[in-house]
Amino acid sequence: VQTCALPISGDPYGIPGNNVRCIYQDHLKNIWVGTNMGLTRFDPQTGRFMKVGQQGMMHDNNVFDIIEMPEDQLWVASDMGGISVVDLNTVTIEQPITYKEDVSVTLSSINTRSIERDGFGNIWIGNYSTGVDFIAANKQPLHTLLNYDQNHQTKRIYGVTSDRKGHVWLGGEDELQMSIDGKIVKSWNISKAMNRSHSFIMCLMADSHDNIWLGVEDDGTVKGVNVTDEL
Repeated sequence: VQTCALPISGDPYGIPGNNVRCIYQDHLKNIWVGTNMGLTRFDPQTGRFMKVGQQGMMHDNNVFDIIEMPEDQLWVASDMGGISVVDLNTVTIEQPITYKEDVSVTLSSINTRSIERDGFGNIWIGNYSTGVDFIAANKQPLHTLLNYDQNHQTKRIYGVTSDRKGHVWLGGEDELQMSIDGKIVKSWNISKAMNRSHSFIMCLMADSHDNIWLGVEDDGTVKGVNVTDEL
């Protein structure tokens, strides 16, 4: 058993903090120690520590978990720094170790506590303030916009178009809908503009003046007013 001395002020090769939160060994046999004063690499040959980053960084506030990801990327969970990444390909005995500056992992909280990668490659991240974040290994190629009527039946959509402002327009049965960022924000009943009691919007087009044109089954064409107004 090798005992590491308590941190000594000003010692560049000592452990940065006495409160050890986690210990991890990567595939290169590097030993990483998460402390209350940040992440450090321990060299068993020399008995020295090399701290990652610089004093005063956000990552110095309690490193709780460490895990190696594909492509030799070390993910580090800290209390006030979220997820930080160390590229193991850049780690040497002589050179200072720093976090990658061009990598950002978007989370619901910066108060991360744990990281786990399951057998499917999905990543689970435990947060102190917001629960669990889930990062899917394979992004879903399709996303279904939930769109139900008052009886909780799926609405039928026949025509789709978008305008210059990024709004998506959906044509259904007696109804025109506008969606922003995947959410239905407004709808219009078109039956009052039709000659029949029941109509289907089969196709839509947004022109250069932001008017919406509707092609209606068995009822011709309807020109809507500007997208900022109601039909």
